[in-house]
Amino acid sequence: MAFLDALHGRFQVVLAAHTKSGELAALSHLSRPDAAAIQPLAIAMPRLAPQSRLMVSFVAAATALAEYGRPLMVDLARIPAGHPLRAEPLGAYDFLDNVVREALEEKHGPLGSALPTLLPVFSADGENDRPDVLAAQRLDGRDGRGAVIRIAGLTRQTPAGWAEHLGKTTASLGIAPQRVDVVVDASYVDSVQERRVDQVCDVVAAVHQAMPVRSVTLLAGSVPPRRFVTQTMIKPRYEMELWSACAGSLSGELRYGDYGVVHPLQADTQLAGPVSTNPYLFYTAGRGSLYLSRQLPRDENRKIARGGGATKFREISTELARLSEFAGPRYSWGDAELAGCAAGNVRNVGTVTRWIAIATSHHCAHLADSARRPALVA
Repeated sequence: MAFLDALHGRFQVVLAAHTKSGELAALSHLSRPDAAAIQPLAIAMPRLAPQSRLMVSFVAAATALAEYGRPLMVDLARIPAGHPLRAEPLGAYDFLDNVVREALEEKHGPLGSALPTLLPVFSADGENDRPDVLAAQRLDGRDGRGAVIRIAGLTRQTPAGWAEHLGKTTASLGIAPQRVDVVVDASYVDSVQERRVDQVCDVVAAVHQAMPVRSVTLLAGSVPPRRFVTQTMIKPRYEMELWSACAGSLSGELRYGDYGVVHPLQADTQLAGPVSTNPYLFYTAGRGSLYLSRQLPRDENRKIARGGGATKFREISTELARLSEFAGPRYSWGDAELAGCAAGNVRNVGTVTRWIAIATSHHCAHLADSARRPALVA
């Protein structure tokens, strides 16, 4: 399968996933039908370094997607100068693409070299790393994979200004607009106001007027940065409401994208050591998200009880299994884990990483299921 035969442009939704263990694990368990609808976008975090455990997880996710014909979009904007990936002779993107390519060839032999690997993501108004630009040009010339341009911080420019930046970035890449996917990133949304809808619509309209790009996607997320309640409740998915309002007002195409079950602005570090976070689960259902949480048990000295995270997450799984919103164990890998946890057959569920992996897996299946309906095709 050449890149031109891969699933480029043929997706209904974009899922932005940070290169952290939980989100990468969920991508590794994506099913073929889900991969046909979902285009994952990996936001590389500084802990993604050569020879790291996260690199193993990243390669596993990318190769699993490639086997379904789905390339992985990769955004390297958060990889700083001086990072080990930036020290690679041909740049970070070239290094990552080769690592994934070698893994595919090792597993599938010569056929592996024909599978799609990565799609580079560049900032519309940023100083993109020159080695990454050259690698994108070289690889696009070889197989026509194209590139992604991400518009973030919408208030920093006027819509016309963003269209101008988009044109300059596309020209600097030397890639035809017809092979460029544009992501308009609204980041965190905690409500849907007319001002924000107008802002997004104006930017999207300016993009469509500027050039005939391969796709335009609105990316946003509404999972809050902090969780304070330990109860069961339905939380609105403001990212879906924002997309729906914008898609209904535009004449041009606008695809849907979100940040899954995590806050869009993730810290560079990953939680380690004993769990001190109250067990929780964001379970996407309908146009909302079912939020379930429990308080961690503590002893008389206020210390967290050993194994308390796993015990309380089993309570969450048991409660969910009794609710009508539960999709059933066959819906996704994550749902099978939840059912097994509720039945007492899955026990390693005491970490935030596992909770995010399970919830992201279900969310992916929900996105793909929703994308197969006309409502998500604008």
